[in-house]
Amino acid sequence: WWYTSRRARLLRWYLLSLLISVPSAVLVLVSPVFGSSSNRDRIVNFFSTLAPRILVVVIPVAFLLMQRRGRILGWVSVAPLALVISLGANVALAAPLKSYLGWRTFERREDGASMQRFVDSPAFVPARNYRILRGSDSRLGLYILLRAGGRLDSEFFPESQAIHSFGTTGEYATLLCQRRVDVVVDFATYDDTRHTNEHQRLHQMVSGADHRITARIVGHGAGYEAFSIARHCS
Repeated sequence: WWYTSRRARLLRWYLLSLLISVPSAVLVLVSPVFGSSSNRDRIVNFFSTLAPRILVVVIPVAFLLMQRRGRILGWVSVAPLALVISLGANVALAAPLKSYLGWRTFERREDGASMQRFVDSPAFVPARNYRILRGSDSRLGLYILLRAGGRLDSEFFPESQAIHSFGTTGEYATLLCQRRVDVVVDFATYDDTRHTNEHQRLHQMVSGADHRITARIVGHGAGYEAFSIARHCS
């Protein structure tokens, strides 16, 4: 804006870009995961998502300003310095932004065997609503369940999956009622990585800890335990 004489043309094309982005913005606002997120989560996730991505714009602009400043001061090493900064930033931000996950994808072999064993078992019934408690496998297990004909109680985003401990059995029963959960499948990888008390709450439901939910174990195999949920919700 400050460096062009064709501001009207720039503004016109910028407004067009905003118009093109409107459908995506609307999809976010009407998404169930947006509705189930707290205002705090929305604000934190907005800025934590925006911050690393805006570097795609900030860094080239910073290099351009360095170049112009270098010409004034007679610098001769601006380009090599920019290259060093770019490569260094990739290394420094790899862990905070978890960009190593992208590199690992080239060699990673996702393990969907435990989920496949579940959907092949008598405990799996297509078209039922499942709550899947599973460690990080890049959602492969959720895809396997969907392809087998099951339904999920949430979207694929962590904000929608209620990954946390529950203060009381009543709080947990409310979640199962609101999401119309028919089956909860707890995988050992979830307990190992998430460290919540949901597995404990499920066993309390089996013991009749809340009158709104009746749970019973309907299947277990290598690495998972499945609970059928009977809801008595008002």
